[in-house]
Amino acid sequence: MCAVRPGRDWNERQSVYAGTASVHFHHSSGRMFGNAGMWGYVKGGMGRVSHILAEVAELVGVCIVTGAAVERIVPGTGVELEAG
Repeated sequence: MCAVRPGRDWNERQSVYAGTASVHFHHSSGRMFGNAGMWGYVKGGMGRVSHILAEVAELVGVCIVTGAAVERIVPGTGVELEAG
């Protein structure tokens, strides 16, 4: 991946350096509060997202089991654990 070169603005770099177009795309594709090019950060870091999803899932009755071996996945139903 190309690092942004210090002391140059975006228009000067264009896509001359490998990876620059990809970096520009990702930096300009953010959207926050309806504003294109805006970014935000999750309080507590990205790991907090999985905790929030788990909390919401449990609120609607989802049973979350960790550290259990899965026997098979049953589409539309859930999973069967090796332990039963």
